[in-house]
Amino acid sequence: MTVGSSYAMHLAMRGRLFIVGLGSNLGQRYQSILGAAKLINGLAGCQVLEISPVLESKALGPKQPPYCNAALRLRSTLPVFELLRALNLVEKRLGRRRFQKWGPRTIDLDILWAEGLNLHSEKLQLPHPGLIHRPFALIPLLQVAPELHERFGPHASRLGHGVKASQPPRQRRAAPQ
Repeated sequence: MTVGSSYAMHLAMRGRLFIVGLGSNLGQRYQSILGAAKLINGLAGCQVLEISPVLESKALGPKQPPYCNAALRLRSTLPVFELLRALNLVEKRLGRRRFQKWGPRTIDLDILWAEGLNLHSEKLQLPHPGLIHRPFALIPLLQVAPELHERFGPHASRLGHGVKASQPPRQRRAAPQ
């Protein structure tokens, strides 16, 4: 057995850490984010470990209401593409309809980072390719994954504009029950 395959088996057994970005700019934005976190926590093979404070930011793309954004730290035994499918189902369950690129949405769930995984496929790229250019995704990621500060933190200092706290920040937040 090689070191690489041993590490892969280790991750499969204990689960891989993921950081998932959550965004909403339609309807009850906070409730959509919390509802998504609860549904994700209820998925087989998934455990939400932490959720960041919620930030508010201007929307990218066409004129639309501002977003509420957060990130959650997740441990999952699901393979990455199964997790992606499960997150798409959570979006549908919460009323997500895909009409327009970068258009308004009740909920948007993006895998931003995955432990030990660099991926470039048609369906998914990890780390998320826009992460270092989007403070509304990067700042919450660093709040739930401070160990990634060395890798992504320098980008946050130049991006720290355009977002504001929508919820009082706390050091650590418990996973949704």
